[in-house]
Amino acid sequence: MAPKLQTGGEVGYLRIATEEAFAPPELFAEWRRLLDAGLDDPGFRSFFGFILTSDTPRAEFVRERLPDLGERRLADMDATGIDRQTSRSAHRDRILSNPTGPPR
Repeated sequence: MAPKLQTGGEVGYLRIATEEAFAPPELFAEWRRLLDAGLDDPGFRSFFGFILTSDTPRAEFVRERLPDLGERRLADMDATGIDRQTSRSAHRDRILSNPTGPPR
C-alpha cells in the first residue's frame, strides 16, 4: 500500500506558492511621491491613497504585510501549509524556503 501523501512529509509533495503581493519600502515611497505630485489617475489615487493613508485594519494589514519577506511571512506560510514560495518584484526576485514546513 502506498504511503499517504503529506505536504512537506518524507514522502509526498511540496506546496509551492507564487507570491504576487510584495512591495519593497522603496516602492511605497514611490507611490507616496506620485500621490503627493498629484498624479492624474483616479484609480491609482483611490486605491493607493487608501492603502497609504487609511487607519482601517485592512489598510494597516496591507502596509505591514506587503513589504515583509521575513519571519512574519514565514509564519503566514506555516499557517497556510506552504513549503516554498517564489516572489517576483520589479526590484528583486526572491525564493523563500520555509525551514519548519507546514504545521502538523
